[in-house]
Amino acid sequence: MKSYYPASESLFYKLEVLSPESLCGDAIRGIKNENEVFIADTVVIQASGGIIDLSGSFVFPENARELVLFAKVRCNGKIVAETEKKLIISAGDYFLTAATPKEAIDQLGLIGTDREIRELEDAFETEPEKLGSLIDSFWKSRDPTPSTETNEVKEEFYRRLAIANERFEGITEGWRTDRGKIYIIYGEPDEIDRHPFDLGYRAYEVWYYFNPRRTFYFEDRIGDGTYELIRQE
Repeated sequence: MKSYYPASESLFYKLEVLSPESLCGDAIRGIKNENEVFIADTVVIQASGGIIDLSGSFVFPENARELVLFAKVRCNGKIVAETEKKLIISAGDYFLTAATPKEAIDQLGLIGTDREIRELEDAFETEPEKLGSLIDSFWKSRDPTPSTETNEVKEEFYRRLAIANERFEGITEGWRTDRGKIYIIYGEPDEIDRHPFDLGYRAYEVWYYFNPRRTFYFEDRIGDGTYELIRQE
């Protein structure tokens, strides 16, 4: 399950939990903070073995800043599987895909200058209440149409980030992989030359961008589907 800095009052989420038991017990999902479990989106459903889909939506409790989305599977009164994910709720009109403010800053590091990222990191460490306004300024400085409500550069960045997570996620999040980073920075390649099964060679891909002309070479060095950037031209 991914967590968000929302731009609306509701969050739609995908949540799955792996149950080792077959046709036994029930599953519960809900949201809570440090002091209270909110029942607004807590439901009980019949569970079965394997992956149980508990996706849904909820309305944010008033003044919430940190919440935990959780799910538990019970069998004969015993918890046999559980999962949870922290949600950091930030004020502002921006929409970020991240589990923590630090992760949000790391994502912006893909396109931000060293000075901008240092400023965000310093705010996170010393004045976290200013982080939202600094991120707003980060995107306003890149808005190609400041007279409109839409910031096309920001929307495209998070669109690419979501696609990178979907396409390239493996043992790490898709946006953190070499292919994910190149995709977010440069967008969809004009051409991809894939070589997954060449005899005597590791699997590799070559990405071509025509304008401006760039070429990136990725290799699956350990055979787990994680392609590393080995050369660029």
